[in-house]
Amino acid sequence: MNWLVIHQEIESFYKRVLEREPGSVPGWGLVPGNVIRSVENPAKVYAHLAELLSPQDFLACCSVSVPELERAWSRNKGLTASQAKESFKKFLGNLLVEKRNAPSLKPL
Repeated sequence: MNWLVIHQEIESFYKRVLEREPGSVPGWGLVPGNVIRSVENPAKVYAHLAELLSPQDFLACCSVSVPELERAWSRNKGLTASQAKESFKKFLGNLLVEKRNAPSLKPL
């Protein structure tokens, strides 16, 4: 078994122990996680900021999810997921950039 997996399993076990019984592991405790801020309704946020930010400035701050755009494309075009992927790619042409992740090491 991989040492990283063993470490994660041990950490997970003691986290569960401390969730049930705080103070049960001497010298260890759970601390609150970081607060993560997000926008749930970009259209409403833009409506609040429209007087201050141009659409280009606002969109420059936004992340676009290609899979979500493809799902919307699929719904609006009445296409299956695989049809939508290909037609979406063809429609956007070179506006859709594809990159490959770094190679992974795997036993063959």
